[in-house]
Amino acid sequence: MTVLFLKMKLLVFVMALLAVGATEVSQKVRYDNYRVYRLTPKDEQAFQLLKQMEEVEISDYDFWSHVVSVGSPVDVLVPPHT
Repeated sequence: MTVLFLKMKLLVFVMALLAVGATEVSQKVRYDNYRVYRLTPKDEQAFQLLKQMEEVEISDYDFWSHVVSVGSPVDVLVPPHT
């Protein structure tokens, strides 16, 4: 009987965790007035500048692709500025 009781408690615990996790996931995030830009560095100076911006840990910009080389496009999410 104790094994069955422990399994039931574990099942209830897991179900509660799933319910809490589902609640967290279902909260919507809004991106009003955010913009995604596709930037293509045309020379080494532009490439280095984008590379530095990508490497900054605390930044308003979210790089969706890595800065790879001159001529390779980079997608960047930019928040609205107030």
